[in-house]
Amino acid sequence: MIKIRKLLHFCRLFAKTNVIKTIYLNFKILPYKQAVKMPIYFYGKIFTLDLSGKIIIEGDIHPGMIRFGYKWFDLWPTSFLPTQLQVKGTLIFKGRAVVSGGANVNVQSEDGVLIVGERTLIGGGTVVKCLKRIEIGEETGITGNCTIMDCNMHFVKNITTGAVANYKAPIKIGKLCWINAGSIISKGAVIPDYSISARNSYLSKDYSEYGTNLFLVGSPAKPATSKVQRIFTAEKQEEYREYFNTHDTDILQLEPGIEIETGTREGF
Repeated sequence: MIKIRKLLHFCRLFAKTNVIKTIYLNFKILPYKQAVKMPIYFYGKIFTLDLSGKIIIEGDIHPGMIRFGYKWFDLWPTSFLPTQLQVKGTLIFKGRAVVSGGANVNVQSEDGVLIVGERTLIGGGTVVKCLKRIEIGEETGITGNCTIMDCNMHFVKNITTGAVANYKAPIKIGKLCWINAGSIISKGAVIPDYSISARNSYLSKDYSEYGTNLFLVGSPAKPATSKVQRIFTAEKQEEYREYFNTHDTDILQLEPGIEIETGTREGF
C-alpha cells in the first residue's frame, strides 16, 4: 500500500511537469548517472539564463526530489510567473528542495556558491542572487517576494573619507528559520537557527550575538524577542488549529524547550 501511494504521488507530480524542459535540463546540468534518475522536475515556464556552472546534489538521488517552478504549495500571485535559473558558479542541494514559480535563483559569478539545505522552501517571486556565498540551512522556509542578495551590485564611495567598501559579503541563514513575506536579507547577514523575520523586514547584519530562536522585526531588523519557534509540520498545525477551534483560550500550554518535529511538511 505504501509503495502504491508513493507511485501515485510520483505520477501526480510528474504529470504537472514541463516534460521537455525536465528531460533536457537534467541531462544538460547533471552527470549522466544522476540525470537518468530525473532528480529535478521543472514546472511551467522556465528561463535558463546561463548554466555554465555546476549543480551538485548531495545524498540519495531520487526522482523529483528538487522542484523548480512548483507553484501549487504557496499560491502567491507571483508563483504563476516564469521561474528563472542561472548558474555560473556552484549550486549545491543538500537534499530535497522546492523552488516555487516566479522565483529567481541566480548564482551570478563563477566563484559564487549557493547552498540549499535539505527540505528548504523558496516561495513565489523570491529573488536569490549570489556573487560570493549564500547558505540556507535545512528545513528553512522562505516565503513569497523575499530578496536575498550577498552583494550591492555596485560600489559606493564615501565622499568624506574617500573609502569604497567591498560590495559583497556572504550570507548565512540557519536551520528551521522562517523568512516572512517581503523580507530583504542583504550582504553580511547571519540569521541564527530557528529564527523568524517579520514581514517586510530588512536584515543586514550578523544576529548570532543574540542567540537562536529570534523574532527579527523592522528596517533595519532588531530582535523583538527571543526563544520563539515556527511550527512546520502539517500534523502539528492541524492539532493546534483544532485545539483553538474547540477551546475558548488564546494560549495552548506546551512543555518548554525546542519542539522536535517529525511528520509531513508542506511542499514535501
